[in-house]
Amino acid sequence: MTTPVDIVMPYGVTVVGDGTNNPKLATAHPKQLQNLGLKLPPGPCRIAASWEGEEKVAIVVQTNGTRNYRTVLNLPEKTGGGGRQGMVTVGAVENDYVYLNGHQLSSGTKGTLEVYPLNFE
Repeated sequence: MTTPVDIVMPYGVTVVGDGTNNPKLATAHPKQLQNLGLKLPPGPCRIAASWEGEEKVAIVVQTNGTRNYRTVLNLPEKTGGGGRQGMVTVGAVENDYVYLNGHQLSSGTKGTLEVYPLNFE
């Protein structure tokens, strides 16, 4: 006998720097939290991000809708070549969300933020 599993498909957005510390979502998304980041499904998931700008950016998970947050991966400053990307696996609980954070990120600079739920039976 098997147990039903809620399958959540991968999802993601393009983010754009606007001169502040947190790039904004370029388009609306059903899983967005305000214009800042993406809600995470409860359970394990992979988070991938990319950033084409010169600045160092961090993938940050804010837990349970509170001010408790943790940096789960840093994308270092650009030292030449193209953009940078990274992926990390986290265990999320209800009301967790993920966003990118940097320091005065250049206006118009783009990146991506993607969530890949790991659905197990």
